[in-house]
Amino acid sequence: MKSKDTVLEIIFRLGILGLVAALILIAQTFSRDSRMLPQIVGGTIIALVLLSFVIDIFAKPGLKSPNGDKKETTANGTAGAASGRKRLYLSALVILVSLSGVCIAGIIVAVPATFITFALVLGGRKDLVRAVGISFIMTAAVYVTFKYMLNIPLFRGLLSELGLF
Repeated sequence: MKSKDTVLEIIFRLGILGLVAALILIAQTFSRDSRMLPQIVGGTIIALVLLSFVIDIFAKPGLKSPNGDKKETTANGTAGAASGRKRLYLSALVILVSLSGVCIAGIIVAVPATFITFALVLGGRKDLVRAVGISFIMTAAVYVTFKYMLNIPLFRGLLSELGLF
């Protein structure tokens, strides 16, 4: 019988596949040039999730991880692995929400929100002011690079197209 964690991992992966597939379908409505990057990113995410399913199917129960620890150890040994797994799931969730945010609010809103959220997930709250500053500087750099240097318009989101933002 599969453990509760394994069932939750399968449900999470299927949810990722469904959301990414929906976002790829939404990207089909973009202009030809604008939909290429979302399709490449979505296809890569789908390939990686499917690869993780294949790895889990063929992995042996006592298989050692690259750092020498066994995957399935005692309750004490899984505390670090559970923390790492939680960060991985939160990171994946941030990416999926940011992809949805780009579709709804556009690049200018979604990119700083994603940077700040990743800073909270991975680094904690101790450097929040620095993370906010870096996120706005990076967003401005991306915007200036694409809009003015490369003359590539960035997606403004559905709210902008509806006249709400």
